[in-house]
Amino acid sequence: MEIKNVHFWCTTDRADYALPAILRPVNSRIGEAWCATCPDCDKTLYRLKAENAKEDPYFRQSKYMTRQVRKHRDALMQPGDKNFNLLNPQHEKQRLERENDSERKTFEDIQDKYHGT
Repeated sequence: MEIKNVHFWCTTDRADYALPAILRPVNSRIGEAWCATCPDCDKTLYRLKAENAKEDPYFRQSKYMTRQVRKHRDALMQPGDKNFNLLNPQHEKQRLERENDSERKTFEDIQDKYHGT
């Protein structure tokens, strides 16, 4: 029986807990889940295994996870995000310079082709 510390969210207490949990079968659809008992209300708390993380309500409910996401949101922002250029103005400047250089080179190639200079 494997035991490890896992973060849980208790909907009754509306609080986050880091508790020692055991991996045990829950039902046929989910399979195994991490289980622990809430220290305040004695309710059984569940966390799905990594394979089922998309279905785990912990990520939507937990205040701890919300703080973690906000803390790292800017560092994980990708170039396609609408706010990326606000946080990384040098990236946008470099992209525009590359585009201008490319257009300038294309224009010079066309001039050379037709004017023979």
